[in-house]
Amino acid sequence: MRVEAIRFPEHPLSAPVCIGGKRSAPPENCGGPWAFQMKRQHYSVGYAVEVLTDIYRGGAETLRDRFNEVRLLQQWLSLEEFDCQTVNCRLQQYADGDREGLFVEVIG
Repeated sequence: MRVEAIRFPEHPLSAPVCIGGKRSAPPENCGGPWAFQMKRQHYSVGYAVEVLTDIYRGGAETLRDRFNEVRLLQQWLSLEEFDCQTVNCRLQQYADGDREGLFVEVIG
C-alpha cells in the first residue's frame, strides 16, 4: 500500500468506505483453512462440469437427487466474486446502527 495524499473531506463520512477488494470471505462453516482449501479444490469447474453432465444425461430425477450439490457448487464457484457496492451498503447499515438482518446473508 502506498499513501499518495492525505485529504480531509468537506463532509465527513458516516461510515468506512470500501474502494476495492478481491474474492469473497471463506464460508463460515468451512472447517478451517485446510478444510477450506480441500473443499475449494473439490468444488472446481471440472467437478461442476461432471455434475452438470450427469444431470443432463439423467434428467429431472437426477437434478432432484443432486440439487443440494448444485447449490454447494454455486456457493464455492462464486468465491472469486467481490461486490464493493454490497460491502459499502453493509458498512453504512452497520454505521447507522441497523443491526437487524445485518449478518443474515453472506456478502458475495
